[in-house]
Amino acid sequence: MGEAIASSPGAERGEAAPLSGNGRGERLWRALWNMYKHPVLRRGNATDSNSGQLLVGEKAFSQAAERYRSIRSSLVTSTIPGGVHSFVMVCAQAGEGASSCAANLAIAFSQLRSSTLLVDANLRDSNIGQLFGYDRRQAGLSDLLQEGGTNAAEFLLQPQPSLHLLTAGSLTPNPLELLSSEAFAHLVEHFDHDYDVVIYDTAAALEHSDAFVVARQVGAGILIVRKNVSKFSDVDDIVKQLRAMHCPIVGSILSGG
Repeated sequence: MGEAIASSPGAERGEAAPLSGNGRGERLWRALWNMYKHPVLRRGNATDSNSGQLLVGEKAFSQAAERYRSIRSSLVTSTIPGGVHSFVMVCAQAGEGASSCAANLAIAFSQLRSSTLLVDANLRDSNIGQLFGYDRRQAGLSDLLQEGGTNAAEFLLQPQPSLHLLTAGSLTPNPLELLSSEAFAHLVEHFDHDYDVVIYDTAAALEHSDAFVVARQVGAGILIVRKNVSKFSDVDDIVKQLRAMHCPIVGSILSGG
């Protein structure tokens, strides 16, 4: 067993972006959003949605939300000016928080009014759609690829004006083959051209090879490490494999803090 990674709390202070609550509180938050010209996040209607994890939108004044804005600021100043604006979120094991990190970072970018696309490329155990309140079986990436990868616009959801979402879609017996297909490569190129920022969620890298297939296509990785859970040996393994395929790691996020 490797040693788990831990950290001390702390975050830079960033701009706040409140989101809606319930009843009277919801009307107040919406008034504030309208006053400062920030869009309100729209949820789907699924009853089994995992609400409460979209911290940048729902708990905008928390330290966790400000950490995502700090990460966004770092990418805006150091990475995106060099022409890199598509990122794949990579974690070692399931449960390390890659999906919630991807969703929160995407919301943070969209709050800058940058056209942002969040793609759930975890075709094995998808979670992104549920975070936004959509049904787990919402048609998405797998369905799009099975149709040849054309007409992507028909599968896109729009939780807020500057944010599009492509869910993982229907369960499929051949996720690795779909992600290795020419259709997916063309989609990555198309999305990279059409959006200011594209963020891909993937299956756990040391459980399936899907993440490395996606990383090879996307070309830039953000490493997700969970406090007191992730092991140094696992992280080292991921870093070596990404470097071997010439996929730079442009950032890291400590989840669970």
